[in-house]
Amino acid sequence: MALAHFGLDDSALLGKGGQSRVYALDGTRVLRLYRAETHPRFAQALAAFYAALDVPPLPFAIPQIHETGTIDGVLYAIEARLAGTPLTDAFPTLDAPSRSHAVMGFLQAAAALRRIRHPQTEFGELLTADPIRRASWRDFLLAKGEARARECAAWLRQDVPDLDRALARYRALVAQVPDRTPGLVHGDYYGANVMVARDGTVAAVIDFSPLSLIGDGRLDVIGARHALEALGIAPHDKVWADDFLRQAFAPDGQDLFDAYSGYFALLHAGAREEVPPLYRWCVETLNALSA
Repeated sequence: MALAHFGLDDSALLGKGGQSRVYALDGTRVLRLYRAETHPRFAQALAAFYAALDVPPLPFAIPQIHETGTIDGVLYAIEARLAGTPLTDAFPTLDAPSRSHAVMGFLQAAAALRRIRHPQTEFGELLTADPIRRASWRDFLLAKGEARARECAAWLRQDVPDLDRALARYRALVAQVPDRTPGLVHGDYYGANVMVARDGTVAAVIDFSPLSLIGDGRLDVIGARHALEALGIAPHDKVWADDFLRQAFAPDGQDLFDAYSGYFALLHAGAREEVPPLYRWCVETLNALSA
């Protein structure tokens, strides 16, 4: 067994997600064991991705991978151990001031990620086996959105009666998206992938993945705002979060917000069985586009 090889058992489990399980190896390192369906070269590609990043001084950490390999057919990585607790776990335990502090830090960290540079100059996917990449940001948004619509059409056409109209509206919105300088997009920025300290301060952003892109970093701000809604934030924190969102999207405004929300709705349209609440949001968003 892979765990036994490292002298561990299930008591060392720190957390698990859709792609891997993470175990405490010692005080400074963790062991990540990937699920069987993970591409065999993914851990190596992810390590190369992190090594290629040009990271400016940030108030939070990002992962570092020290070693990758395979034990008994199980893909693994040894990574730096990062401080904090996932926001999704910590948020219910925080008092009101700490929750407000966490909301602000969560959105600010999402915006700060775009300061990290990666050498890829084409817009599009970084860590998929067969990446979609395009010379322009608009062309990527169209290509990826339409690919996901085709992949998920069997059930989307049941739940979004006027899917063709929604896609036409998506295309029209994307056509108006302004040109962007290529920047890093986490792509899966939500509470489980952000570690916070006891007072709600963001300590680390983790789990860059096949959803990570070169594109417009404001996608992560949109993802953060939707993630906060799922956490159930207080009314005064909603006001602050919405103001932050408006400032982040100025001067492009509501149409850009709708375009990026449409992208996320198509991207996650395969979550019907794995994450039903997320799929319901996708359906609501696409039905709103078709109205």
